[in-house]
Amino acid sequence: MKENIERYIRAGIRAPSGENAQPWRFFAGDSAIDVWLAPEVDQSIYNWGQRASYMACGAALENIVLAASADGYGASVAYFPDQDHNHVATITLREGGRKDPLAGAIDARTTNRKPYERRVLSVEERAALLGAAKSESSTVLTLVESRESVDALGRAGAVNEEIMLTNKKIHDFFFSHINWTRGEDDRSSAGFYIETLELPPPGRAIFKLLRSWSIARILCLVGMHKAIAKQNGATNASASAIGCLISSGTQPIDFVIAGRVLERVWLAATLRSLSVQPLAGILFLRLKLENDGAHGFGHAHVRILKDTYATVERICSAGGRPVTFMFRVGHAEPPTARSSRLPLSAVLK
Repeated sequence: MKENIERYIRAGIRAPSGENAQPWRFFAGDSAIDVWLAPEVDQSIYNWGQRASYMACGAALENIVLAASADGYGASVAYFPDQDHNHVATITLREGGRKDPLAGAIDARTTNRKPYERRVLSVEERAALLGAAKSESSTVLTLVESRESVDALGRAGAVNEEIMLTNKKIHDFFFSHINWTRGEDDRSSAGFYIETLELPPPGRAIFKLLRSWSIARILCLVGMHKAIAKQNGATNASASAIGCLISSGTQPIDFVIAGRVLERVWLAATLRSLSVQPLAGILFLRLKLENDGAHGFGHAHVRILKDTYATVERICSAGGRPVTFMFRVGHAEPPTARSSRLPLSAVLK
């Protein structure tokens, strides 16, 4: 059983996380796995109250449950089983479970930032994505497919880059997480590998210049941040649909459950050769603004965050419930590269 549990935890490590931070730790027993949040791993402005990390832990938890199902094990999950808010869940395995076909997509799931084809989702694809989200009633998936609305949400997702290039703290944080070579990415096993950003050669040269805050400030004076956001908005809008996850609240448990739903939807997309890219930066910045005040944001950033979230909330028909995540989904060529992952020894305690 030990070998099986280690394999399930490796599946957990394959889950998505903000900046590929992998903010989780695991403890293994004879038939149980404890999932713990590692709050020291991600202290970014995007991670108010560790909400992004709770979502990542939920995705890792889902992968573990799915991987165990492939071996015929069922799983019961106890969320926050004690008073420690870092102890996200205890997963208890038992024989007699039924294999979930989503388990077969865990290793293949990845982020694809390439332009997508402007092709509508098939009836089967749409039903599969929506069906995958029905595992948890407290989180609802809305798929936005009208071209006008997809264009608007694509622009909303790109507001993140506009703010990033004009806010020194966010700028420095982002560029400190870029791995510029394959060797650097393999050594760190966290952060963004430059090839995964899918930058064309001219964009790569400009991107290297922008890592200098002083140069970024000068270029933004002539509208570079607007031009980049416009281009990224157009890329985002090439999707077949924009998915919005709407939760019942903003407590840690809401984000853990949203992470589980997100992973199931992403895996369902992967099984159908659909590509996915998160567009949630603006949502996590807005979450910090709403709960921690305007510290760290200029007046212009506060205004654009509020206006952009209002657009997202309206188009996604959130009805006053929080939109916790947004992503684009569609048909595309395979991504150029994938980011590395931490070894089992770094996260299994």
